Amino acid sequence: ARSGTWSSEWASIAPTLAALRRDHGASFWRRGLLCTQLCQGLNVGLHFGVYETAATTSTALFAGVKNTQSERAPRTSFLHSCVCGATAGLIASCVTQPLDLVRRRQQLRGAVDGDRWFFQVAADIVKRDGVGGLYRGIVPELCKVCLFPASGVNFFVYEFVRQDIFGERSGVR
Repeated sequence: ARSGTWSSEWASIAPTLAALRRDHGASFWRRGLLCTQLCQGLNVGLHFGVYETAATTSTALFAGVKNTQSERAPRTSFLHSCVCGATAGLIASCVTQPLDLVRRRQQLRGAVDGDRWFFQVAADIVKRDGVGGLYRGIVPELCKVCLFPASGVNFFVYEFVRQDIFGERSGVR
């Protein structure tokens, strides 16, 4: 165990899990789980769907490729992956922000919102702050997905694996 401000209760995973179980009951394991599954599934699906649409459309428009299904399109550039990835992140984040906000409220507020259903927590937010309240924190989220190249790096690696390792350069996605 560490010395200083760390208590032995939080020194490792086993005592931490025991303390959470003791203080919050068995429900701490599932707090916000349904919302997390919906949010992450939708987010990943939108990310890839929008990315593929943006990448295919922009390749066809800007590279002069008439039929990306039959042409042997080259691997996309890092900049192209960043722009299409940022577009995908922007759209996915705007759609999933209300789910993400409710998930965070359920997980962080513990006993207050943790054992309540998604729609109950969302209705309380709308009643208190209006529909705009569901988008609280959207600006930092959009900065994260649009300004930093993480999404572009992810999709550049995806394109590399898809095209260079698996040999899929036809544009069929």
